Amino acid sequence: MKNLLKPAVIISYVFVVVFVLGSLFAMISGGDSLKNFMADFALRESYVMIILAFGGSLLLPIWANLDNLKTFTTIGIGIGTIVVLFLIGYLISDGSVSEKFKEMGITEATSKTIGASLIMTYVMIFTLLGLIIYGEIVKFFDR
Repeated sequence: MKNLLKPAVIISYVFVVVFVLGSLFAMISGGDSLKNFMADFALRESYVMIILAFGGSLLLPIWANLDNLKTFTTIGIGIGTIVVLFLIGYLISDGSVSEKFKEMGITEATSKTIGASLIMTYVMIFTLLGLIIYGEIVKFFDR
């Protein structure tokens, strides 16, 4: 795991140095060059950094747990539960779109996806709240 952290730290330092040097160049040039720098280069660099962070957050735990396959079954159960909740929400949501949203380009499929996401979120929130309350009640009576 420590072998993986060194390249990640080096890459992050390179991004910071490139961003700082680009910002200094844009400030020295003045005028619209700072605005163009922020709109073009900085935005693209932030996209790359977000993609790298997302990829690292997914790949590093997998890499660290390659020797323990039991953790993958637990992760698979969690991902499967989320997928099932989303599919149930997708089947329940009606996908109706008002005229106001049609003007903004929202289609019936987009509306169903949004509805499914909301239903999934609500089910997860209420389930977690119920589990928290249940745990506190059980802890209270175990004393």
